This record gives sequence, structure tokens and C-alpha cells, in this order.
Amino acid sequence: MAGVAMTGSFANDTTPEIWLGFGALTMLVGLWRRSRIVGDSGNAIAVIGAGALGPGPLGLALAATTIRTSLISGRSEGSERIAYLTASVISAGAAWAAVLAWQDWARSDAGSYTALAFGGLAVAIGAAKRTLHPPGDWTAAWFALAAVGSIGAAATVGDAIDSWLPAAGLALFAIGVGLIGDIGPVRLEAVSALALGAAWFQFLEYAAWSDPDQLGVTALAAAGLALAVAGLRRWPVATRWVWPALCVSTAAVVVMVLHTGIGAITDLRTAAGVAGLSIAAHLAVPVTHPAVRLAPMVGVAAGWCAALLGLDFDRFE
Repeated sequence: MAGVAMTGSFANDTTPEIWLGFGALTMLVGLWRRSRIVGDSGNAIAVIGAGALGPGPLGLALAATTIRTSLISGRSEGSERIAYLTASVISAGAAWAAVLAWQDWARSDAGSYTALAFGGLAVAIGAAKRTLHPPGDWTAAWFALAAVGSIGAAATVGDAIDSWLPAAGLALFAIGVGLIGDIGPVRLEAVSALALGAAWFQFLEYAAWSDPDQLGVTALAAAGLALAVAGLRRWPVATRWVWPALCVSTAAVVVMVLHTGIGAITDLRTAAGVAGLSIAAHLAVPVTHPAVRLAPMVGVAAGWCAALLGLDFDRFE
């Protein structure tokens, strides 16, 4: 009966509807007979039928596939579990791609919504790991999807940033990675710090401040982050963040100086930021050598000299 119906659907121009209905019926039969092979076959047929109807139905079918394969992977073991887990992650990514094709958003909007979606996914993964303690392969698989989606969002937006949403999405991704913490032996603090730095530069691209404001505010923000992490260094969790935060904060200031030039230093904000970074480094590094004790003074002197190079003293006359 199924073969006759599916064959006749080509002649009657009802192929999508017949395939979608037969796929759903086959999945019910697979559930009734407790046969995953039958259910998988019906699922594939339903997705093909939904795809023929358009990107909207395809997105719904793929979302349903994600839920189904996720539930099955939770009750499976070994290679079967990995196969269903991989299928659920791929289906989720394909479902979002179908939604993008369905809505046909502009480039900037598509990138913004994608950044928020996958940044939120990263936060959800981190919260789930902290509270539900799922298996490591589940965390790794869904983190890979969140990372690919966030990178894809940044590539989609490119330099067409007309809102703060891409930066917010990347900041959510950084928070989510921080909550995840590690995947097996791989620690993710550096990834989180890099994502936070990238989110800051995306925000600067949107804000379109003047060069002196970009440099000054970046220096102060970098110093604030480094000091906050260094000040909490005795907290076991914060200890793992000290060096990633220091490195990313310092790199952000250096990049901004190279981008804007020394002439962008027109007030003491940059000097204060450099001094703050030096104090944070002094707090983070164990005081075992006299040279380390000189780090804050050297930093203050360096920041002051940089300010002297850029300050326009004529305006004070």
C-alpha cells in the first residue's frame, strides 16, 4: 500500500504530502514495534517530504528529528549512542539553516540572530553541565555546534555591524564557554577570554566612537577585567582565569594602540589602563623576585610616558 501510494504521488503531484504522511506513519509503526530501523526510515522519508514543501516545514521536521534522536541517544550506548548524538546535533544545525532560508533575513539580521541563538545555546550547555552533569560526549558535541554557529555568525556579519546584537551573542557564547569550563582534559578559559575580547571589538565596531575614546575605554575595560580576575585569584575557580584574562586584556590594548596610533592618546585613560594592567600582573604573579615588585611602578611610568606623548598641553593654557 505504501509503495502504491508513494508511486502514485508522482503522477498526482502530491509527492511532498504523501511522503510526509507516510514518514510520520512509519515512525509511529517503529515506535509501536520498538524498531529503531523502521523509525529512522520513516524519519528520513518525512524529512524528504517536508523539504519538498519548503524551508519552513523542513525546519520543523529537522527540529522534531533533533528531539527524537536526542531522546534515543540518551537511552543508547557505544557507537549507536554516538551516531544518534551526532545526528541530533547535525539536525539542530540544519534546522536553524532552514529557518534562515525560510525567513530570508538580511545579512546583518541573519548574523545577529544566529549569534544570539548559538550564544544562548552555549549558555544552556554550560548551565546543563553545572546542574545536570551530562556525559562528556554530549557536552562536547553540543559545544562543537555552538562554536561552529558562533563562528558562522561572525563570518556572516563581517563588517556589516549595525546593532549590538552580534556582540551580545558573542558575549553569551563567552559566558557559556566559561560555564562549561572544560571538556575532558581540554580547558576552555582561553577560548572564553578570546570570545569576550572579540565581542568587545564587535561592540566598538557598532559604537563607532572616535579613536581616542576607543583606546581609552578599551584600556580601562581591560584593566578592570584583569584587576577583577587577579583580585579573586585565591578563589579556586578564578585561578584558572588569571592568565587568559591578563593575556587577552593586554593584547586588546596593544591591538588598539596599533590600530589607532599613539596620537589617539589624548587623556589619562590609557595611562590608567596600563597602570591597572601592571598592578593586575603584579597581583597575579607570585612575588619571588625583586623585579616583580617593580612591575606596578614600571607600568605606571610607562602609562604616564604614553600619556605625555599624546596629551595636548596647549589646551590647558
